[in-house]
Amino acid sequence: MVLPTGDRDALIRAMDGNAMDYLRAYASGPGAVLIEDGEAIGYVTRIPHPAFNGAFIGGSRTASLPALHAALAPHLARHGRGGLWWLGSGPQAAGAEAALAMLGLAPAGSSAGMAMAYDPAVLDYRIAGLEIAEAFGRDGRRTWGALAAHGFGLSGYDATMMAEAEAALAGTAPAGHLRLIGSLNGTPVATASRLLSFGVSGIYAIATLPQAQRRGIGAAMTLAAMAWGLPPGPRVATLQASGMGRPLYARLGYETLLEYRLYTQP
Repeated sequence: MVLPTGDRDALIRAMDGNAMDYLRAYASGPGAVLIEDGEAIGYVTRIPHPAFNGAFIGGSRTASLPALHAALAPHLARHGRGGLWWLGSGPQAAGAEAALAMLGLAPAGSSAGMAMAYDPAVLDYRIAGLEIAEAFGRDGRRTWGALAAHGFGLSGYDATMMAEAEAALAGTAPAGHLRLIGSLNGTPVATASRLLSFGVSGIYAIATLPQAQRRGIGAAMTLAAMAWGLPPGPRVATLQASGMGRPLYARLGYETLLEYRLYTQP
């Protein structure tokens, strides 16, 4: 369904804000660090993987990138881990790229910021043998975290800490957080997550175990996360897509609004 013809900059700001809210939840637990700097955040979470540590800079950036880097670097060093920086669009983007290069960050590809206006006609997520249920409580969230970690290729300590981070969020995460588990013929194989904030449905953590891929499960989990427990009415879903995921979301009707540029912080 075609996106509304309103202010796309406003939609991008909403997508940025939603993504930062999603990351803030992970950076609010014991031992985590959250740095707020204008329309940017720095974060160090309980999960060692770089995807859960770094910074997110919104499209209408007001942050001082050297100051944010200086504030974040000691925490990453103390935990012995690297980080991933997300750089949005906007008039300052070119200058930000130069600033990040001066700070020693290395380009690490891009991620598509995509959005889709809700169309009830395409929100049917039924697949034969696939049952989708919400993950509740510490045990449910721990199971969800371990499954999502393995779906994204994390293993060992990274996967364990993602499961524990999710368990710690049970009952403390802000309202609007949803975790879904998809089971194929009784075996858990896929995850999805949704966060309602800034007036959009942010879709995250669409992951399927290798043995269950190429069966349409990722699409089903995406649609389920969009539709789960929502009242009818106009709505827009947003997500950040990898190169592998972008064709899937485009087939569902998602439209690319911007390219987030990614940088690694040693």
